[in-house]
Amino acid sequence: MAKQQTAAAPPGVNTSEVLLCSKCGDNPRADGDSNNPWCKECRAEYQRNYERLRLLKQERHGYAQGISDMRELLAGEFDRLGFAEFSAIEVRDLIRNAPGPKLPD
Repeated sequence: MAKQQTAAAPPGVNTSEVLLCSKCGDNPRADGDSNNPWCKECRAEYQRNYERLRLLKQERHGYAQGISDMRELLAGEFDRLGFAEFSAIEVRDLIRNAPGPKLPD
């Protein structure tokens, strides 16, 4: 079993010892009765990073979904046109003039 670090109790706490944060080892745990072994500062830092990464992941997912939707839209346009010969300029114009994917509600 891991050795638990302790420190003097902050003012107002009735215990003689307080468990230290398992992440930084400097500050007392945010809640000594909780199973969470981190101090307030470490928990806040974790939450900021978690939220930032969650938003980044959400943005990347939306971007990838937009690319997928645009590919399907363009493939549908070529399916509609059937077996026709196209010049590069016609394909370019078709892509530029194609409506973009619809946003979800």
